[in-house]
Amino acid sequence: MKRLLAIYFVISGFLIGIGIPAGFIYVLNTYSLTPRQFFLKAADRLSITNPLILSLMEPETRYANHPFDGRVKAGHPRILNLPLAGWAGTAAPPEVMRKVQYFTENKIPFTNPCGSGQLTSLAACWIVYGDKTAAEKGIEGLRSFRHITPDVQAVYGNGWELALVYDLLATYPNFPEEVKASVQHELRLALVDYLRLLDDTSPSLWHGRASLAANAWLCAITLDNPDEPDRKLIGRAQGHFLDVMSAWGITEAWPEGYNYWIQNRGFVLALAASAFVQGLEGSQLREEVTNIVEQAGLWPLYAMRPDKRVENLGDEGSRVDLKEETRRVIDIFAQTTRSAPLEAFSSYLGRLFDLSGYYGAYRWGFLLFNEPSPPIAERTNQNWELKYFDRWLPKSKIFGRNAMNLVYIRSAWSPDATFISYRAGHQFTHHGHYDAGHFTVFKGAPLAINSSRYDSGMFSPNRLNYSIRTIAKNSLLILRPHEKVKPNRFFVADVADGGQRITLPTGSAIESLKDWRDNLYAGAHYEGGELSAYEHVDGVYTYVASDLTGAYNSSRYDDNGENGKVSSVRRELLYLYPEDRLIVRDEVTTTDPGYQVKWLLHTANKPEAEGLSILKGTAINGILGGPAKSALIANPPGFLRLDWLVPGDGEFRLVGGPNHKRYVESDGDETRLDGENFSEQVKDAPWFDRSDWRIELNAPKGRTEHAYLVALTPSLDRPRPEPPPAVRSESGMTAVIFPESVVIFVAKDKQLRATLTVGETAKHIYIIGEPLPRKVVIDGETFHNSETENASVFHLAFTGGSRDRAHSVSIGE
Repeated sequence: MKRLLAIYFVISGFLIGIGIPAGFIYVLNTYSLTPRQFFLKAADRLSITNPLILSLMEPETRYANHPFDGRVKAGHPRILNLPLAGWAGTAAPPEVMRKVQYFTENKIPFTNPCGSGQLTSLAACWIVYGDKTAAEKGIEGLRSFRHITPDVQAVYGNGWELALVYDLLATYPNFPEEVKASVQHELRLALVDYLRLLDDTSPSLWHGRASLAANAWLCAITLDNPDEPDRKLIGRAQGHFLDVMSAWGITEAWPEGYNYWIQNRGFVLALAASAFVQGLEGSQLREEVTNIVEQAGLWPLYAMRPDKRVENLGDEGSRVDLKEETRRVIDIFAQTTRSAPLEAFSSYLGRLFDLSGYYGAYRWGFLLFNEPSPPIAERTNQNWELKYFDRWLPKSKIFGRNAMNLVYIRSAWSPDATFISYRAGHQFTHHGHYDAGHFTVFKGAPLAINSSRYDSGMFSPNRLNYSIRTIAKNSLLILRPHEKVKPNRFFVADVADGGQRITLPTGSAIESLKDWRDNLYAGAHYEGGELSAYEHVDGVYTYVASDLTGAYNSSRYDDNGENGKVSSVRRELLYLYPEDRLIVRDEVTTTDPGYQVKWLLHTANKPEAEGLSILKGTAINGILGGPAKSALIANPPGFLRLDWLVPGDGEFRLVGGPNHKRYVESDGDETRLDGENFSEQVKDAPWFDRSDWRIELNAPKGRTEHAYLVALTPSLDRPRPEPPPAVRSESGMTAVIFPESVVIFVAKDKQLRATLTVGETAKHIYIIGEPLPRKVVIDGETFHNSETENASVFHLAFTGGSRDRAHSVSIGE
């Protein structure tokens, strides 16, 4: 604090004399800079060079006493796991050349790195082919290499390149000592620059801090023969990097979204993680880091829809198509972990994209990073299928359990599969969205859609007032009239969409995992959704239960300084594999019976629903409402049938068309439909799903307890010809009866004794509750759930009774 006060008074003397440039204030607000960063910019602007003043501006040293994990490997290479054992550098490395021979014999396309003069290509040429001329050219290039000074505003420097090229060329037997000394000096300068930024509080953890820490660690681990000051620098770098790894480990997926991950973070973090596993001996954290890397590699595999595109998550961009950037990162992950699924994923990407799996300027790395594996994809109907994984990986997986809570479900690893995503986690970065409870459905085409866009700027009205918000997702709105939603000055108008709290929309400065945890349920309140249950039985069901209360202004915490608009919000998803059906159940308790609760689902085209009348605009460009209880969503070749089962007295609405597809009731009050459409400057880029309409299921007002039960049935080519499900409700139970199954939701802490009669085609019964009933009798046969007493789902197949008559199901004592 004393240091900051000294900085303040010194700089203030200059600023008072000449005036404070408006740009400083703009940068401070825009990028959430700390006072120190502001003053550093001021000093630069004012050409202040006094060493005393500049020393006062230096951040406090962090991780000065970090207990170093492991020992740095003596030789090189330390970054990549390359088969160079016993190689003397007098000829091409035998193991690497065997890899080249494999690619050649199997007609796997690759680029010879020896055709380029860039340093990375020269280093790769030396390692792969033992080309001494390339090594000497590369060493000569290192002689004059100067690192780019990083900053906190997306300039992360080129420390990784200096470290990697040196690490590879250091295996050359005739590397001149004076060049080594020069490179070591440059690595040290780069490391000091990275640590100066990392010691400050401005770089944000799941953002620039990750890239800076990865670069710092790469520079640190390639320092040779370190003296005591160097060892301290290396230790500090490891401390910063391990904090990033811990943060990465709790989210597993990257909260900014896939495009930001793969274009801005993936490669350098992959290299740094590889360096930790490969470059250290005796590490206690090696297995933990390896597991983090493997989960990060599995994320895009599970997030890949059947149209070979990663499902959008945060502020997304073009590389959700998996081209150019993804394969080299997966290759490094596979090399680091020796994971067969990741090697197979790389093979699949190779089948999809050939050379385009690597961007042209990166193809020097293919022979270094890729580990040959047998092709596992088969071409069927012009699509590459991953049937291989049907018998290897489960069809559902959760990433970042108790943090991101990101779930993926697929009916199969094939182009005609149903794909579902669900997110119910906390907030981590300003490129994330306020989307707890959001789910998507894909079959043949996007059916339940994320309608966000990120193509008109960080501060565009669309992004701030629509795309980052809950209203752009398939989640729940609770409209509180005139709710204040103005997180900072960039929110010019108060747009009360009814969604979740907005905590860090235009900038974040989360300095550590501890800082994030300290602000999870206090301070900035990053809390969002929390996981109550996740259960998966492959080929039978996937069940997810989540508590979304903390994401909203609630009785727990209200950024409006009031008593919240909800006291409880819960969402459950149950996917039934045998009949390819998704059931969504919600329970919402509002603090005021006048608040409007809405259930949202975004679609590409206008859904078909009966009994609707025009409330605003026209039938093809407006808002329609009525008593409909079902809808058909078509986006050929995909179809989705929606059956709204509970409540029985709500209002069905359609909102969409050119002037309403991003419509927001800005005052949070639907007494008058006088909202705004935030479509200005929005473009339908190919990496966004078209989303022209949305369904709103409005719960009846005049009560505080609200329940939703919605069945979603996807199909290909045509709707499935089924009768609507029957619903039976009584005290403590809601049962939904489909042609092949019955799903029973048991109310919490309710004593239940009920008997149901279901049709002769029924094959499965699913009972869901807390706690589950202890006994179920089906056609006279008794089943106890003692083996699944800690589970949330009790599943049984019908075994007794005749197939030509109805079945009797009794639940409870």
